[in-house]
Formats: sequence, structure tokens, C-alpha cells
Amino acid sequence: MRKQYSTPALLLALGISLGISFGTVYSVSAAGTSAAINLCVNKTTSVVTQKPKCSKNERVLSISKTGVPGPKGSSGLRGLPGLDGSDGAQGPSGAPAPTVTEPNCIGFRCTYKIGDVGPGGGIIYFVDYNDIYAGINYLEVAPAGWGVSTQVNRGGNTLEIAGSEAFDPAMKWCSDFVTLQGPAARMWSNSAVGQGSVNTQAFTATDQVTRCQGGAMVAAAEYEGGGKTDWFLPSIGEAMLLYSNLRPLGVGLFETNNYWTSSETHATAAWLQFFDNGRQGGTTKDTNFYVRPVRAF
Repeated sequence: MRKQYSTPALLLALGISLGISFGTVYSVSAAGTSAAINLCVNKTTSVVTQKPKCSKNERVLSISKTGVPGPKGSSGLRGLPGLDGSDGAQGPSGAPAPTVTEPNCIGFRCTYKIGDVGPGGGIIYFVDYNDIYAGINYLEVAPAGWGVSTQVNRGGNTLEIAGSEAFDPAMKWCSDFVTLQGPAARMWSNSAVGQGSVNTQAFTATDQVTRCQGGAMVAAAEYEGGGKTDWFLPSIGEAMLLYSNLRPLGVGLFETNNYWTSSETHATAAWLQFFDNGRQGGTTKDTNFYVRPVRAF
């Protein structure tokens, strides 16, 4: 039995959703595979019949399954965020601060962190957490005002500036401007962390005490803050740590100028740590620059 369709219903459906155009052949666009469907519309009854070929009293309505895609529908609502992932594994614990013994404990406190008050009354500015430097657990710098009673203009030095509670003393490096004081001067190791005390002690030999009677090296070695007698002028490596570790904390009341180190470059010159910008450089020993002793324990 042939399939029959109501022309008004068919035209309504096709006209609305498929866009029928009328003429000698009625064409319909629809999605699907390419094929032709011939529908015959009776001119008298308007009944639609599917036939391979229409008779004379029928009009042809041709439907093509291959059509133009319709417009894209609007996007759906965005989904809710997914659940947070689980926390990652906990990282390894950092190395503990080294423990010291008397006389470098303050009461029951025998470990320190950068910025703490040290056993010499100064400021802790380096902690050797990873045990890199033999014989050094901490580095401590003298407090601001350490130079209140420091003698200046000794050994023939002139124009040196005494310290006060507000600023550090400014001195020449040594009263002997033309002699190497350290045995490792100009060597790479002369600048290392741990070398400051060696450099400072080098001038205490009998033949050098006479030559270096005043200046930064003498003032640092003679300081006895906190009852400690092991203060010295820092090496350039120790002075770099002093700048880089305390500058971010804004403690110590350092001058924004140059400070002497115990590292020599030549017989007539030694290294400076610049406290205004962190740079380092050498200059002649007969120039007045600021001094701040340090100690290791």
C-alpha cells in the first residue's frame, strides 16, 4: 500500500522546518544521505502519494535528503568547577640550626637565627645550617655604637672619625699603608668565609705590631664587646654575607657607604664592601672608611 500524507500538514512541517519552494518540482532540504523521494500531489484532492512517477492529474513534489545544515544552537550553561585535587607530599624538613655550648649560649638558648641578638651583644647575620664551614656555626656582627670608645688617629693616622651611638668610626685600614699584612694577600682564599680571623691575626706577629699600630685592623681586633675577645675585621666573603643577610631585615644601622674588610688586594690596597648598593671594590689603605667588627663561633 502506498504511503499517503496530508498536503497541508506536510507543507506546514516542511515549510516551517525545511524550507519548501514551490514550482514545477517541489524541493525539500533535509539532513541525511543523498537520495530523492518523489511525492505526487493530486491536483483535485490534494492528497500526497509517494510514487516513482506521477500521472497527468498529479503534480510532483520532490524531496532531497541532502540539505544545508541548520543554524547552530546556543551553548549550554557552563558546568560547575571540579573538586580541588589532594595536597602533594610534604617536602623534606630543613636542616636544624647548629647547637653551640658555653660560653656562646645565652641562658638556656644555644641556637640562633639571623637577626637574633648574639652572645657577644651583636647581631647574628649568618647560620651555617649545612655545616659548610669548618669551625663556624654562626657569624655575629658588633652592634651599632660599638665604636664609642674606639681610639682613632693612632700610629700616625690623621683625620680619622671616632664612633658614636649614631654612626660607626671611620679609619684608615692600617697605619702601615705599604706592607702586606696577610700571608695570603691577593689570593682567592684570602676572601673566603672563615678567613677574616686569619687575616686579622696575621698582623699580630711581633714584626708587624710595630708597623700596624692603628686603623681598622687594630680597632676590630681590640674590641671586646660582650666580654668576647675574638672579634676581627671580616673578610670580603664575610662582609658580603653581612650586607646580603641584614640589608633585607633593615637592622644594624649601617652607614650607606663603604666598609673595610680584612682582605688585601695589594701591599697598598684592600677590599671594601659597599653598603649602599652591595658592590665590592678595592682602594688604597690610607683612606678613611667605616669599620664594624665581627666574630665567629
